[in-house]
Amino acid sequence: MRAGYGYNGIPDPNRAIAAPADSGVWKINLDTGETQLLFSLADIAREFPLKNPDKAKHYINHIQWSPDGARFLFLNRGSGVGTRMFTAAADGTDRRLVHLGSSHYTWRDPKTILIWADNYVLVNDDGSLKSEVLWSAPNGHESYLPGNEWIITDTYPIGPNREQCVYLYHVPTANMVPVGFFPVPKGYDGEWRCDTHPRLSRDGTKVCIDSTHEGNGRQLYLIDIKDILRKPREARPNARIEAESAEPTTGLSVDRRKAAVTSGGAVLGVHCDSQPHVTGRWTFRTRDNLPKADLLVRFAGLKQSRFAVSVDHRPLGQFGLPEGGGWGSRDEEWQIGRVPLAANLPRGEHLLEIVALDGAEPVNLDWLEFVAADVNPIKTLEFVRNDSQPITQPIDLPEWSPPAQSGSSESFVLDPEKNTMLIWGRGRGRPTHYFQEFLPGLFERTLELDQLDLDEGTLEWVFTGDDGGVTVTLADSHLVVTERIHGAPGLGDIEGAKQTRHVEYVTHAHHFRLKGRPQAVSVAMDHRLQWRVAVNGKEVLAKTFEIDLTRHQLALTAAKGRVAGRCLTPTTISRDVTVDPTGRHQTIVGFGGITTPTAYVQLSPEGKRRWWELVVENNLLIQREYPIGTQLNRQADNWERLADATPHYYGDNFPNGEICNFDYNRTIRGLGGQVWFEFWVLPPWARREWRAPDGRSHRNAVDVDRYVEAMLAYCRASQERAGAPPDVVGIQNETQQPIPLWYEMTLALRKGLDEAGFDEVRIHMSDASNLRRGIAWLADLRRSPEAWAKTDYVAAHMYDYQDYFTDPDAFDPRLTEWNELADGKPFLSTELCVNSRDYQWKSYRLALSMGQLYHKNLVLADAAALCYCWGLLNVVQPPYGWTRSLFVPDAANGFLPKPSSHQLRVFAAFSRRLPAGMVRVDADSGDPDVLASAYVGPAGEKTLILLNRSTSPREIRVQWPGAEFTEAELVDPYHANHRLPAARLVSPVSHTVPPGGIVTLTNLPRKELPADFVIFGDAAAR
Repeated sequence: MRAGYGYNGIPDPNRAIAAPADSGVWKINLDTGETQLLFSLADIAREFPLKNPDKAKHYINHIQWSPDGARFLFLNRGSGVGTRMFTAAADGTDRRLVHLGSSHYTWRDPKTILIWADNYVLVNDDGSLKSEVLWSAPNGHESYLPGNEWIITDTYPIGPNREQCVYLYHVPTANMVPVGFFPVPKGYDGEWRCDTHPRLSRDGTKVCIDSTHEGNGRQLYLIDIKDILRKPREARPNARIEAESAEPTTGLSVDRRKAAVTSGGAVLGVHCDSQPHVTGRWTFRTRDNLPKADLLVRFAGLKQSRFAVSVDHRPLGQFGLPEGGGWGSRDEEWQIGRVPLAANLPRGEHLLEIVALDGAEPVNLDWLEFVAADVNPIKTLEFVRNDSQPITQPIDLPEWSPPAQSGSSESFVLDPEKNTMLIWGRGRGRPTHYFQEFLPGLFERTLELDQLDLDEGTLEWVFTGDDGGVTVTLADSHLVVTERIHGAPGLGDIEGAKQTRHVEYVTHAHHFRLKGRPQAVSVAMDHRLQWRVAVNGKEVLAKTFEIDLTRHQLALTAAKGRVAGRCLTPTTISRDVTVDPTGRHQTIVGFGGITTPTAYVQLSPEGKRRWWELVVENNLLIQREYPIGTQLNRQADNWERLADATPHYYGDNFPNGEICNFDYNRTIRGLGGQVWFEFWVLPPWARREWRAPDGRSHRNAVDVDRYVEAMLAYCRASQERAGAPPDVVGIQNETQQPIPLWYEMTLALRKGLDEAGFDEVRIHMSDASNLRRGIAWLADLRRSPEAWAKTDYVAAHMYDYQDYFTDPDAFDPRLTEWNELADGKPFLSTELCVNSRDYQWKSYRLALSMGQLYHKNLVLADAAALCYCWGLLNVVQPPYGWTRSLFVPDAANGFLPKPSSHQLRVFAAFSRRLPAGMVRVDADSGDPDVLASAYVGPAGEKTLILLNRSTSPREIRVQWPGAEFTEAELVDPYHANHRLPAARLVSPVSHTVPPGGIVTLTNLPRKELPADFVIFGDAAAR
């Protein structure tokens, strides 16, 4: 049950029971206190079975009596259940399933219920599951006023001001009347949020709400609505306007030019000629299925008006709230709304409905534009567009205040009469200034403009990287920021692609009107994967952008104008990093990942030798065996059979897992490394049906005896063929067993290992795919003192960190909670990488985002070991290698191992100089953008890792009494763990870390393969 509806801190006695027989709906006599269980969760689960009952965990909440008291309504929810709405007679009998997937609700009358399920829908209380859409709007908490002519409801926070709207809906005329807009301060989110929950007085003339809008916490507000109810209502317009041709009766004209790609979408543009009646239904057609996409609606020339929009009953926005939930106008000249389509739109005709909210003045529009963004291919849409540039609300520019200090500056002058040049094949070029620097991984640059005479031309600030770029274009009163990708020949087939001698495609274009004189333009690429643009110090754009940018230049398109100024860089900031070697924390176990045998076998003999050099050099001495299981035969003798390898889900890839290579394991152990092993999906013969104490059946639960048998079979095979059993075994990878079975697995495995003579093999807990789930699993484990005592390591994966790339520090509380719950037990961070398609890119900044996670694992979660998902992986499509593996086989160069992307250098910045046995000690920089961690070894070894996630250089003065460093390494977009010139460095020592760079100071020498190194035979090739 959600924390907001249950009791935190109290153990649930039925936590292991999916549908308890002693929990359900109770009836209480308020006079006597007598209680009666009307029916249980087990009754509901049995009478209304689910498709996959093994995956369900039931609870009931939100109970409400019908108006006549004859029946009541309740929601059946839970993991694997979703939301099912039921009604029952007052004595608990005659139970009916009336709706699936519902949210908030209210009774209209004893036989009809109003619910929200993507729309506001009327449902009959007859078990037919039939429903009727009443109107389209965002989710809210609805109630009927007396007489059922009006409905009061609200919204969740919408738009940049996070406003909650409380409004009335008039059923006969379908008018929506806002009662008020209530902004929500930051911090009121999740279980701490404050929904308005509008409640009515008995006579229906007053509404009481909860709100935090005045900044003094959660308060109650009483609003009188009787004047609204007295005002006469008229039915809203219902005009139907075809997009394919003009409608003379409406005065609207349609530009019929063919759709072209702009900003990643196709556009329907309509000249409205200042006509008052643009509300109604608009038709557009698709020639194919329209995938889930953003539908943007742009208005120009609005007066005081508010709107709601829907497409085929899918609500797109309400109440004039721009971006992220609605759009409209509040005395603003231009508004843009963006809301995702809820589902695919099938081929055919669709209606887009515009509804003017009550109280709006006549709607006078100069321009109306619909954009279907991120549609591929664009040709599926029968839209037309107008070539006019979109007009945004003007941005008032403040006066520019130059920074008190800046770093270096470079002056420039762009003058068509002085500094143009002939360009081979292109004639006389435009005035251009080339900045010779290579931009750091993170950066901030400012153009300070002394003269800006554009003569109807533009100033272009062009940023370019290996895979794309950004152009900031400044005109007299406009700013346009375009994002582009290049390099793939197929881009030339996309309509609207730039036809140059290289293929280039604009993916997004952002337009801004400026009010005032531009005196400075600033850009920044920060550690939150954000690209930010400001004019005169006022930010106009901040959005996620992953492509690395390395060079920049200026160009003037004016025939006569002149631009002069300078480019400013941030000044270097000095910081002290203080190390206290007495503040000791975790002992390092090591670093590594999964080297899959199917990739290792692809390497040439030279490639294998090079691979082991890289393993030693980068200290990747933990081999985490791919979680083998589904192909393991009953005799458990096919651990190494290459033909039994199975493919992962990485696009067109070939088999890459489910087998072992014991010769590989013998080799890594000979280098002082470790081998970890666990199952993922268990072999079929190690699974069985298990019945919980409540009678619920789990068909694919673990057979504990056979599970232990399989684990011991691996240990014996490893002992025989690799010379030793694994160092660590995990209970099970990313798989949740019934909690009592988890306890039994842990205890039985420890007992089996000890009895078989493998008493030195350590055990780590089941590692969840994300830390949020891992915290729940760890809490479950700790409820069994016996299983907890037999667990040597806690473990988890952290794929949920990807949700925090744009705000990495928001992940910190989760790491802290994990560490506190672990209570000092060593932590193995068993699988880290990027697997989201939204971030499947090879950029350095993305790798640096992971670098922040490595630091946080070590410092906030006290991780003893970090493992990337894959160390070496065979992929067919390179993007899967970029973010999921540190290395891939390089078939184009003799099947040698090569880094897949920048991910290796960032991971290695932490792994290379932290051998097993080092201990983390306290280090403090006093700067949230300087991430510092320090480590000491038993023989005086010292390592300090400094990550600068700011956009300015940091000069670090190291205060570590008695510390001596003999080597320094640099990681940035241009240096892969590059050894810096350094003599003997004695603390206090000063070192500059570039923006987005990582510097490692150490007195440990680089590791190399021993002279007598031997690669054991390639068992997987047999």
